[in-house]
Amino acid sequence: MKVKVLHSPNGYGFGHDWQLQLTNDQGIMKQLYLGQDAKVCRRIIGINEGEVQRLIGGNNIDDPQVNENLAWLIIEAVNGDPDGQDREQVAEALMNAQPWEIAAE
Repeated sequence: MKVKVLHSPNGYGFGHDWQLQLTNDQGIMKQLYLGQDAKVCRRIIGINEGEVQRLIGGNNIDDPQVNENLAWLIIEAVNGDPDGQDREQVAEALMNAQPWEIAAE
C-alpha cells in the first residue's frame, strides 16, 4: 500500500486542505478528504501541529518521506493504534470508506 497526503491552499486564505491518498498493490487509488491542516492535527491525530512535525520528521510535507510518515500517522490515529501494528489492514479497510468519512470538519 502506498500512502500520501495531498494538500492545497484552502478557500479561506490561510491553511491547507488535506486529502489522504491510498493506492493498493493493484494500482487502485482512493482519496479521502481530511479537512484543514490544523483541524486534522487536533481532531483526527489528536495532537498539536508542532508535535505532529516532531513525529513525522519535519514540517515540509512535500518531502516524500515526511509526507509518507504523515499519512501513516493519520492512518494510525484513525485506527486508534499508536504503535502502527495494524496500519496496513486499516489502510486496506479505508479503501472502502466514503470520501468524507474520516474528515475533521
